[in-house]
Amino acid sequence: LLASLITFTSARDLHLKVHALFRAVDREAAGAVSCVQLCDSLRKLHFHTPPGQEIRVCVTAEDFAYITRDGALCNNDGQVGRRGFVRMIEEQLANYVQET
Repeated sequence: LLASLITFTSARDLHLKVHALFRAVDREAAGAVSCVQLCDSLRKLHFHTPPGQEIRVCVTAEDFAYITRDGALCNNDGQVGRRGFVRMIEEQLANYVQET
């Protein structure tokens, strides 16, 4: 997922990709997603993989806590909204780039 986002060509392109991803995971257009909704939505996204390979995405409660900075990026209901989601993805992209 992060590898596909990292192919952006400009800041605007990255912005558009992250917002498109948020719209894809916020299927109910509620403006925020829970851990369960994020996991469910990511599992339903189609990733381009080599024939015979499958990508399985699962976000555990521990994963969600980590990527939302122990809920600091979440609203009072424990859901991550658009701004928090963008920040979360930016931070995870930075981590991904540093690790590769």
